[in-house]
Amino acid sequence: MAPRKKTLAGWWRGPRPEAYSSLTRNSRNRTRHETDCPDRPTFTAAEQADWTRIYKRVDIEHPKPGRNSFQALVGRQIAGYDLAVHTVVYFVAYTKEHGVIEVISIRYADSHERALFFR
Repeated sequence: MAPRKKTLAGWWRGPRPEAYSSLTRNSRNRTRHETDCPDRPTFTAAEQADWTRIYKRVDIEHPKPGRNSFQALVGRQIAGYDLAVHTVVYFVAYTKEHGVIEVISIRYADSHERALFFR
């Protein structure tokens, strides 16, 4: 199922690095997400992604009081069946406070988002 169109969030900015001290998650929230959508990537995909080149925008659709909410397109290098290196692109919703990134949700980017990431 394709994700619904996000029109409220604004323009993508990037590529840019995201400086952070650690990646975390809300365990109960991530468990619920991973149970409801088993075809989506797990939290470890966000840990292994390359956060030095992301496209991000402010997430005004799901604001967290007292925190900066963002949506980002993050890539990860993996070896394919043909032993060539491919880039998988994830769409990540997260908050950032005092250098700590808390991943809210993660999914594979759709074709429009992948095209934006590789342009």
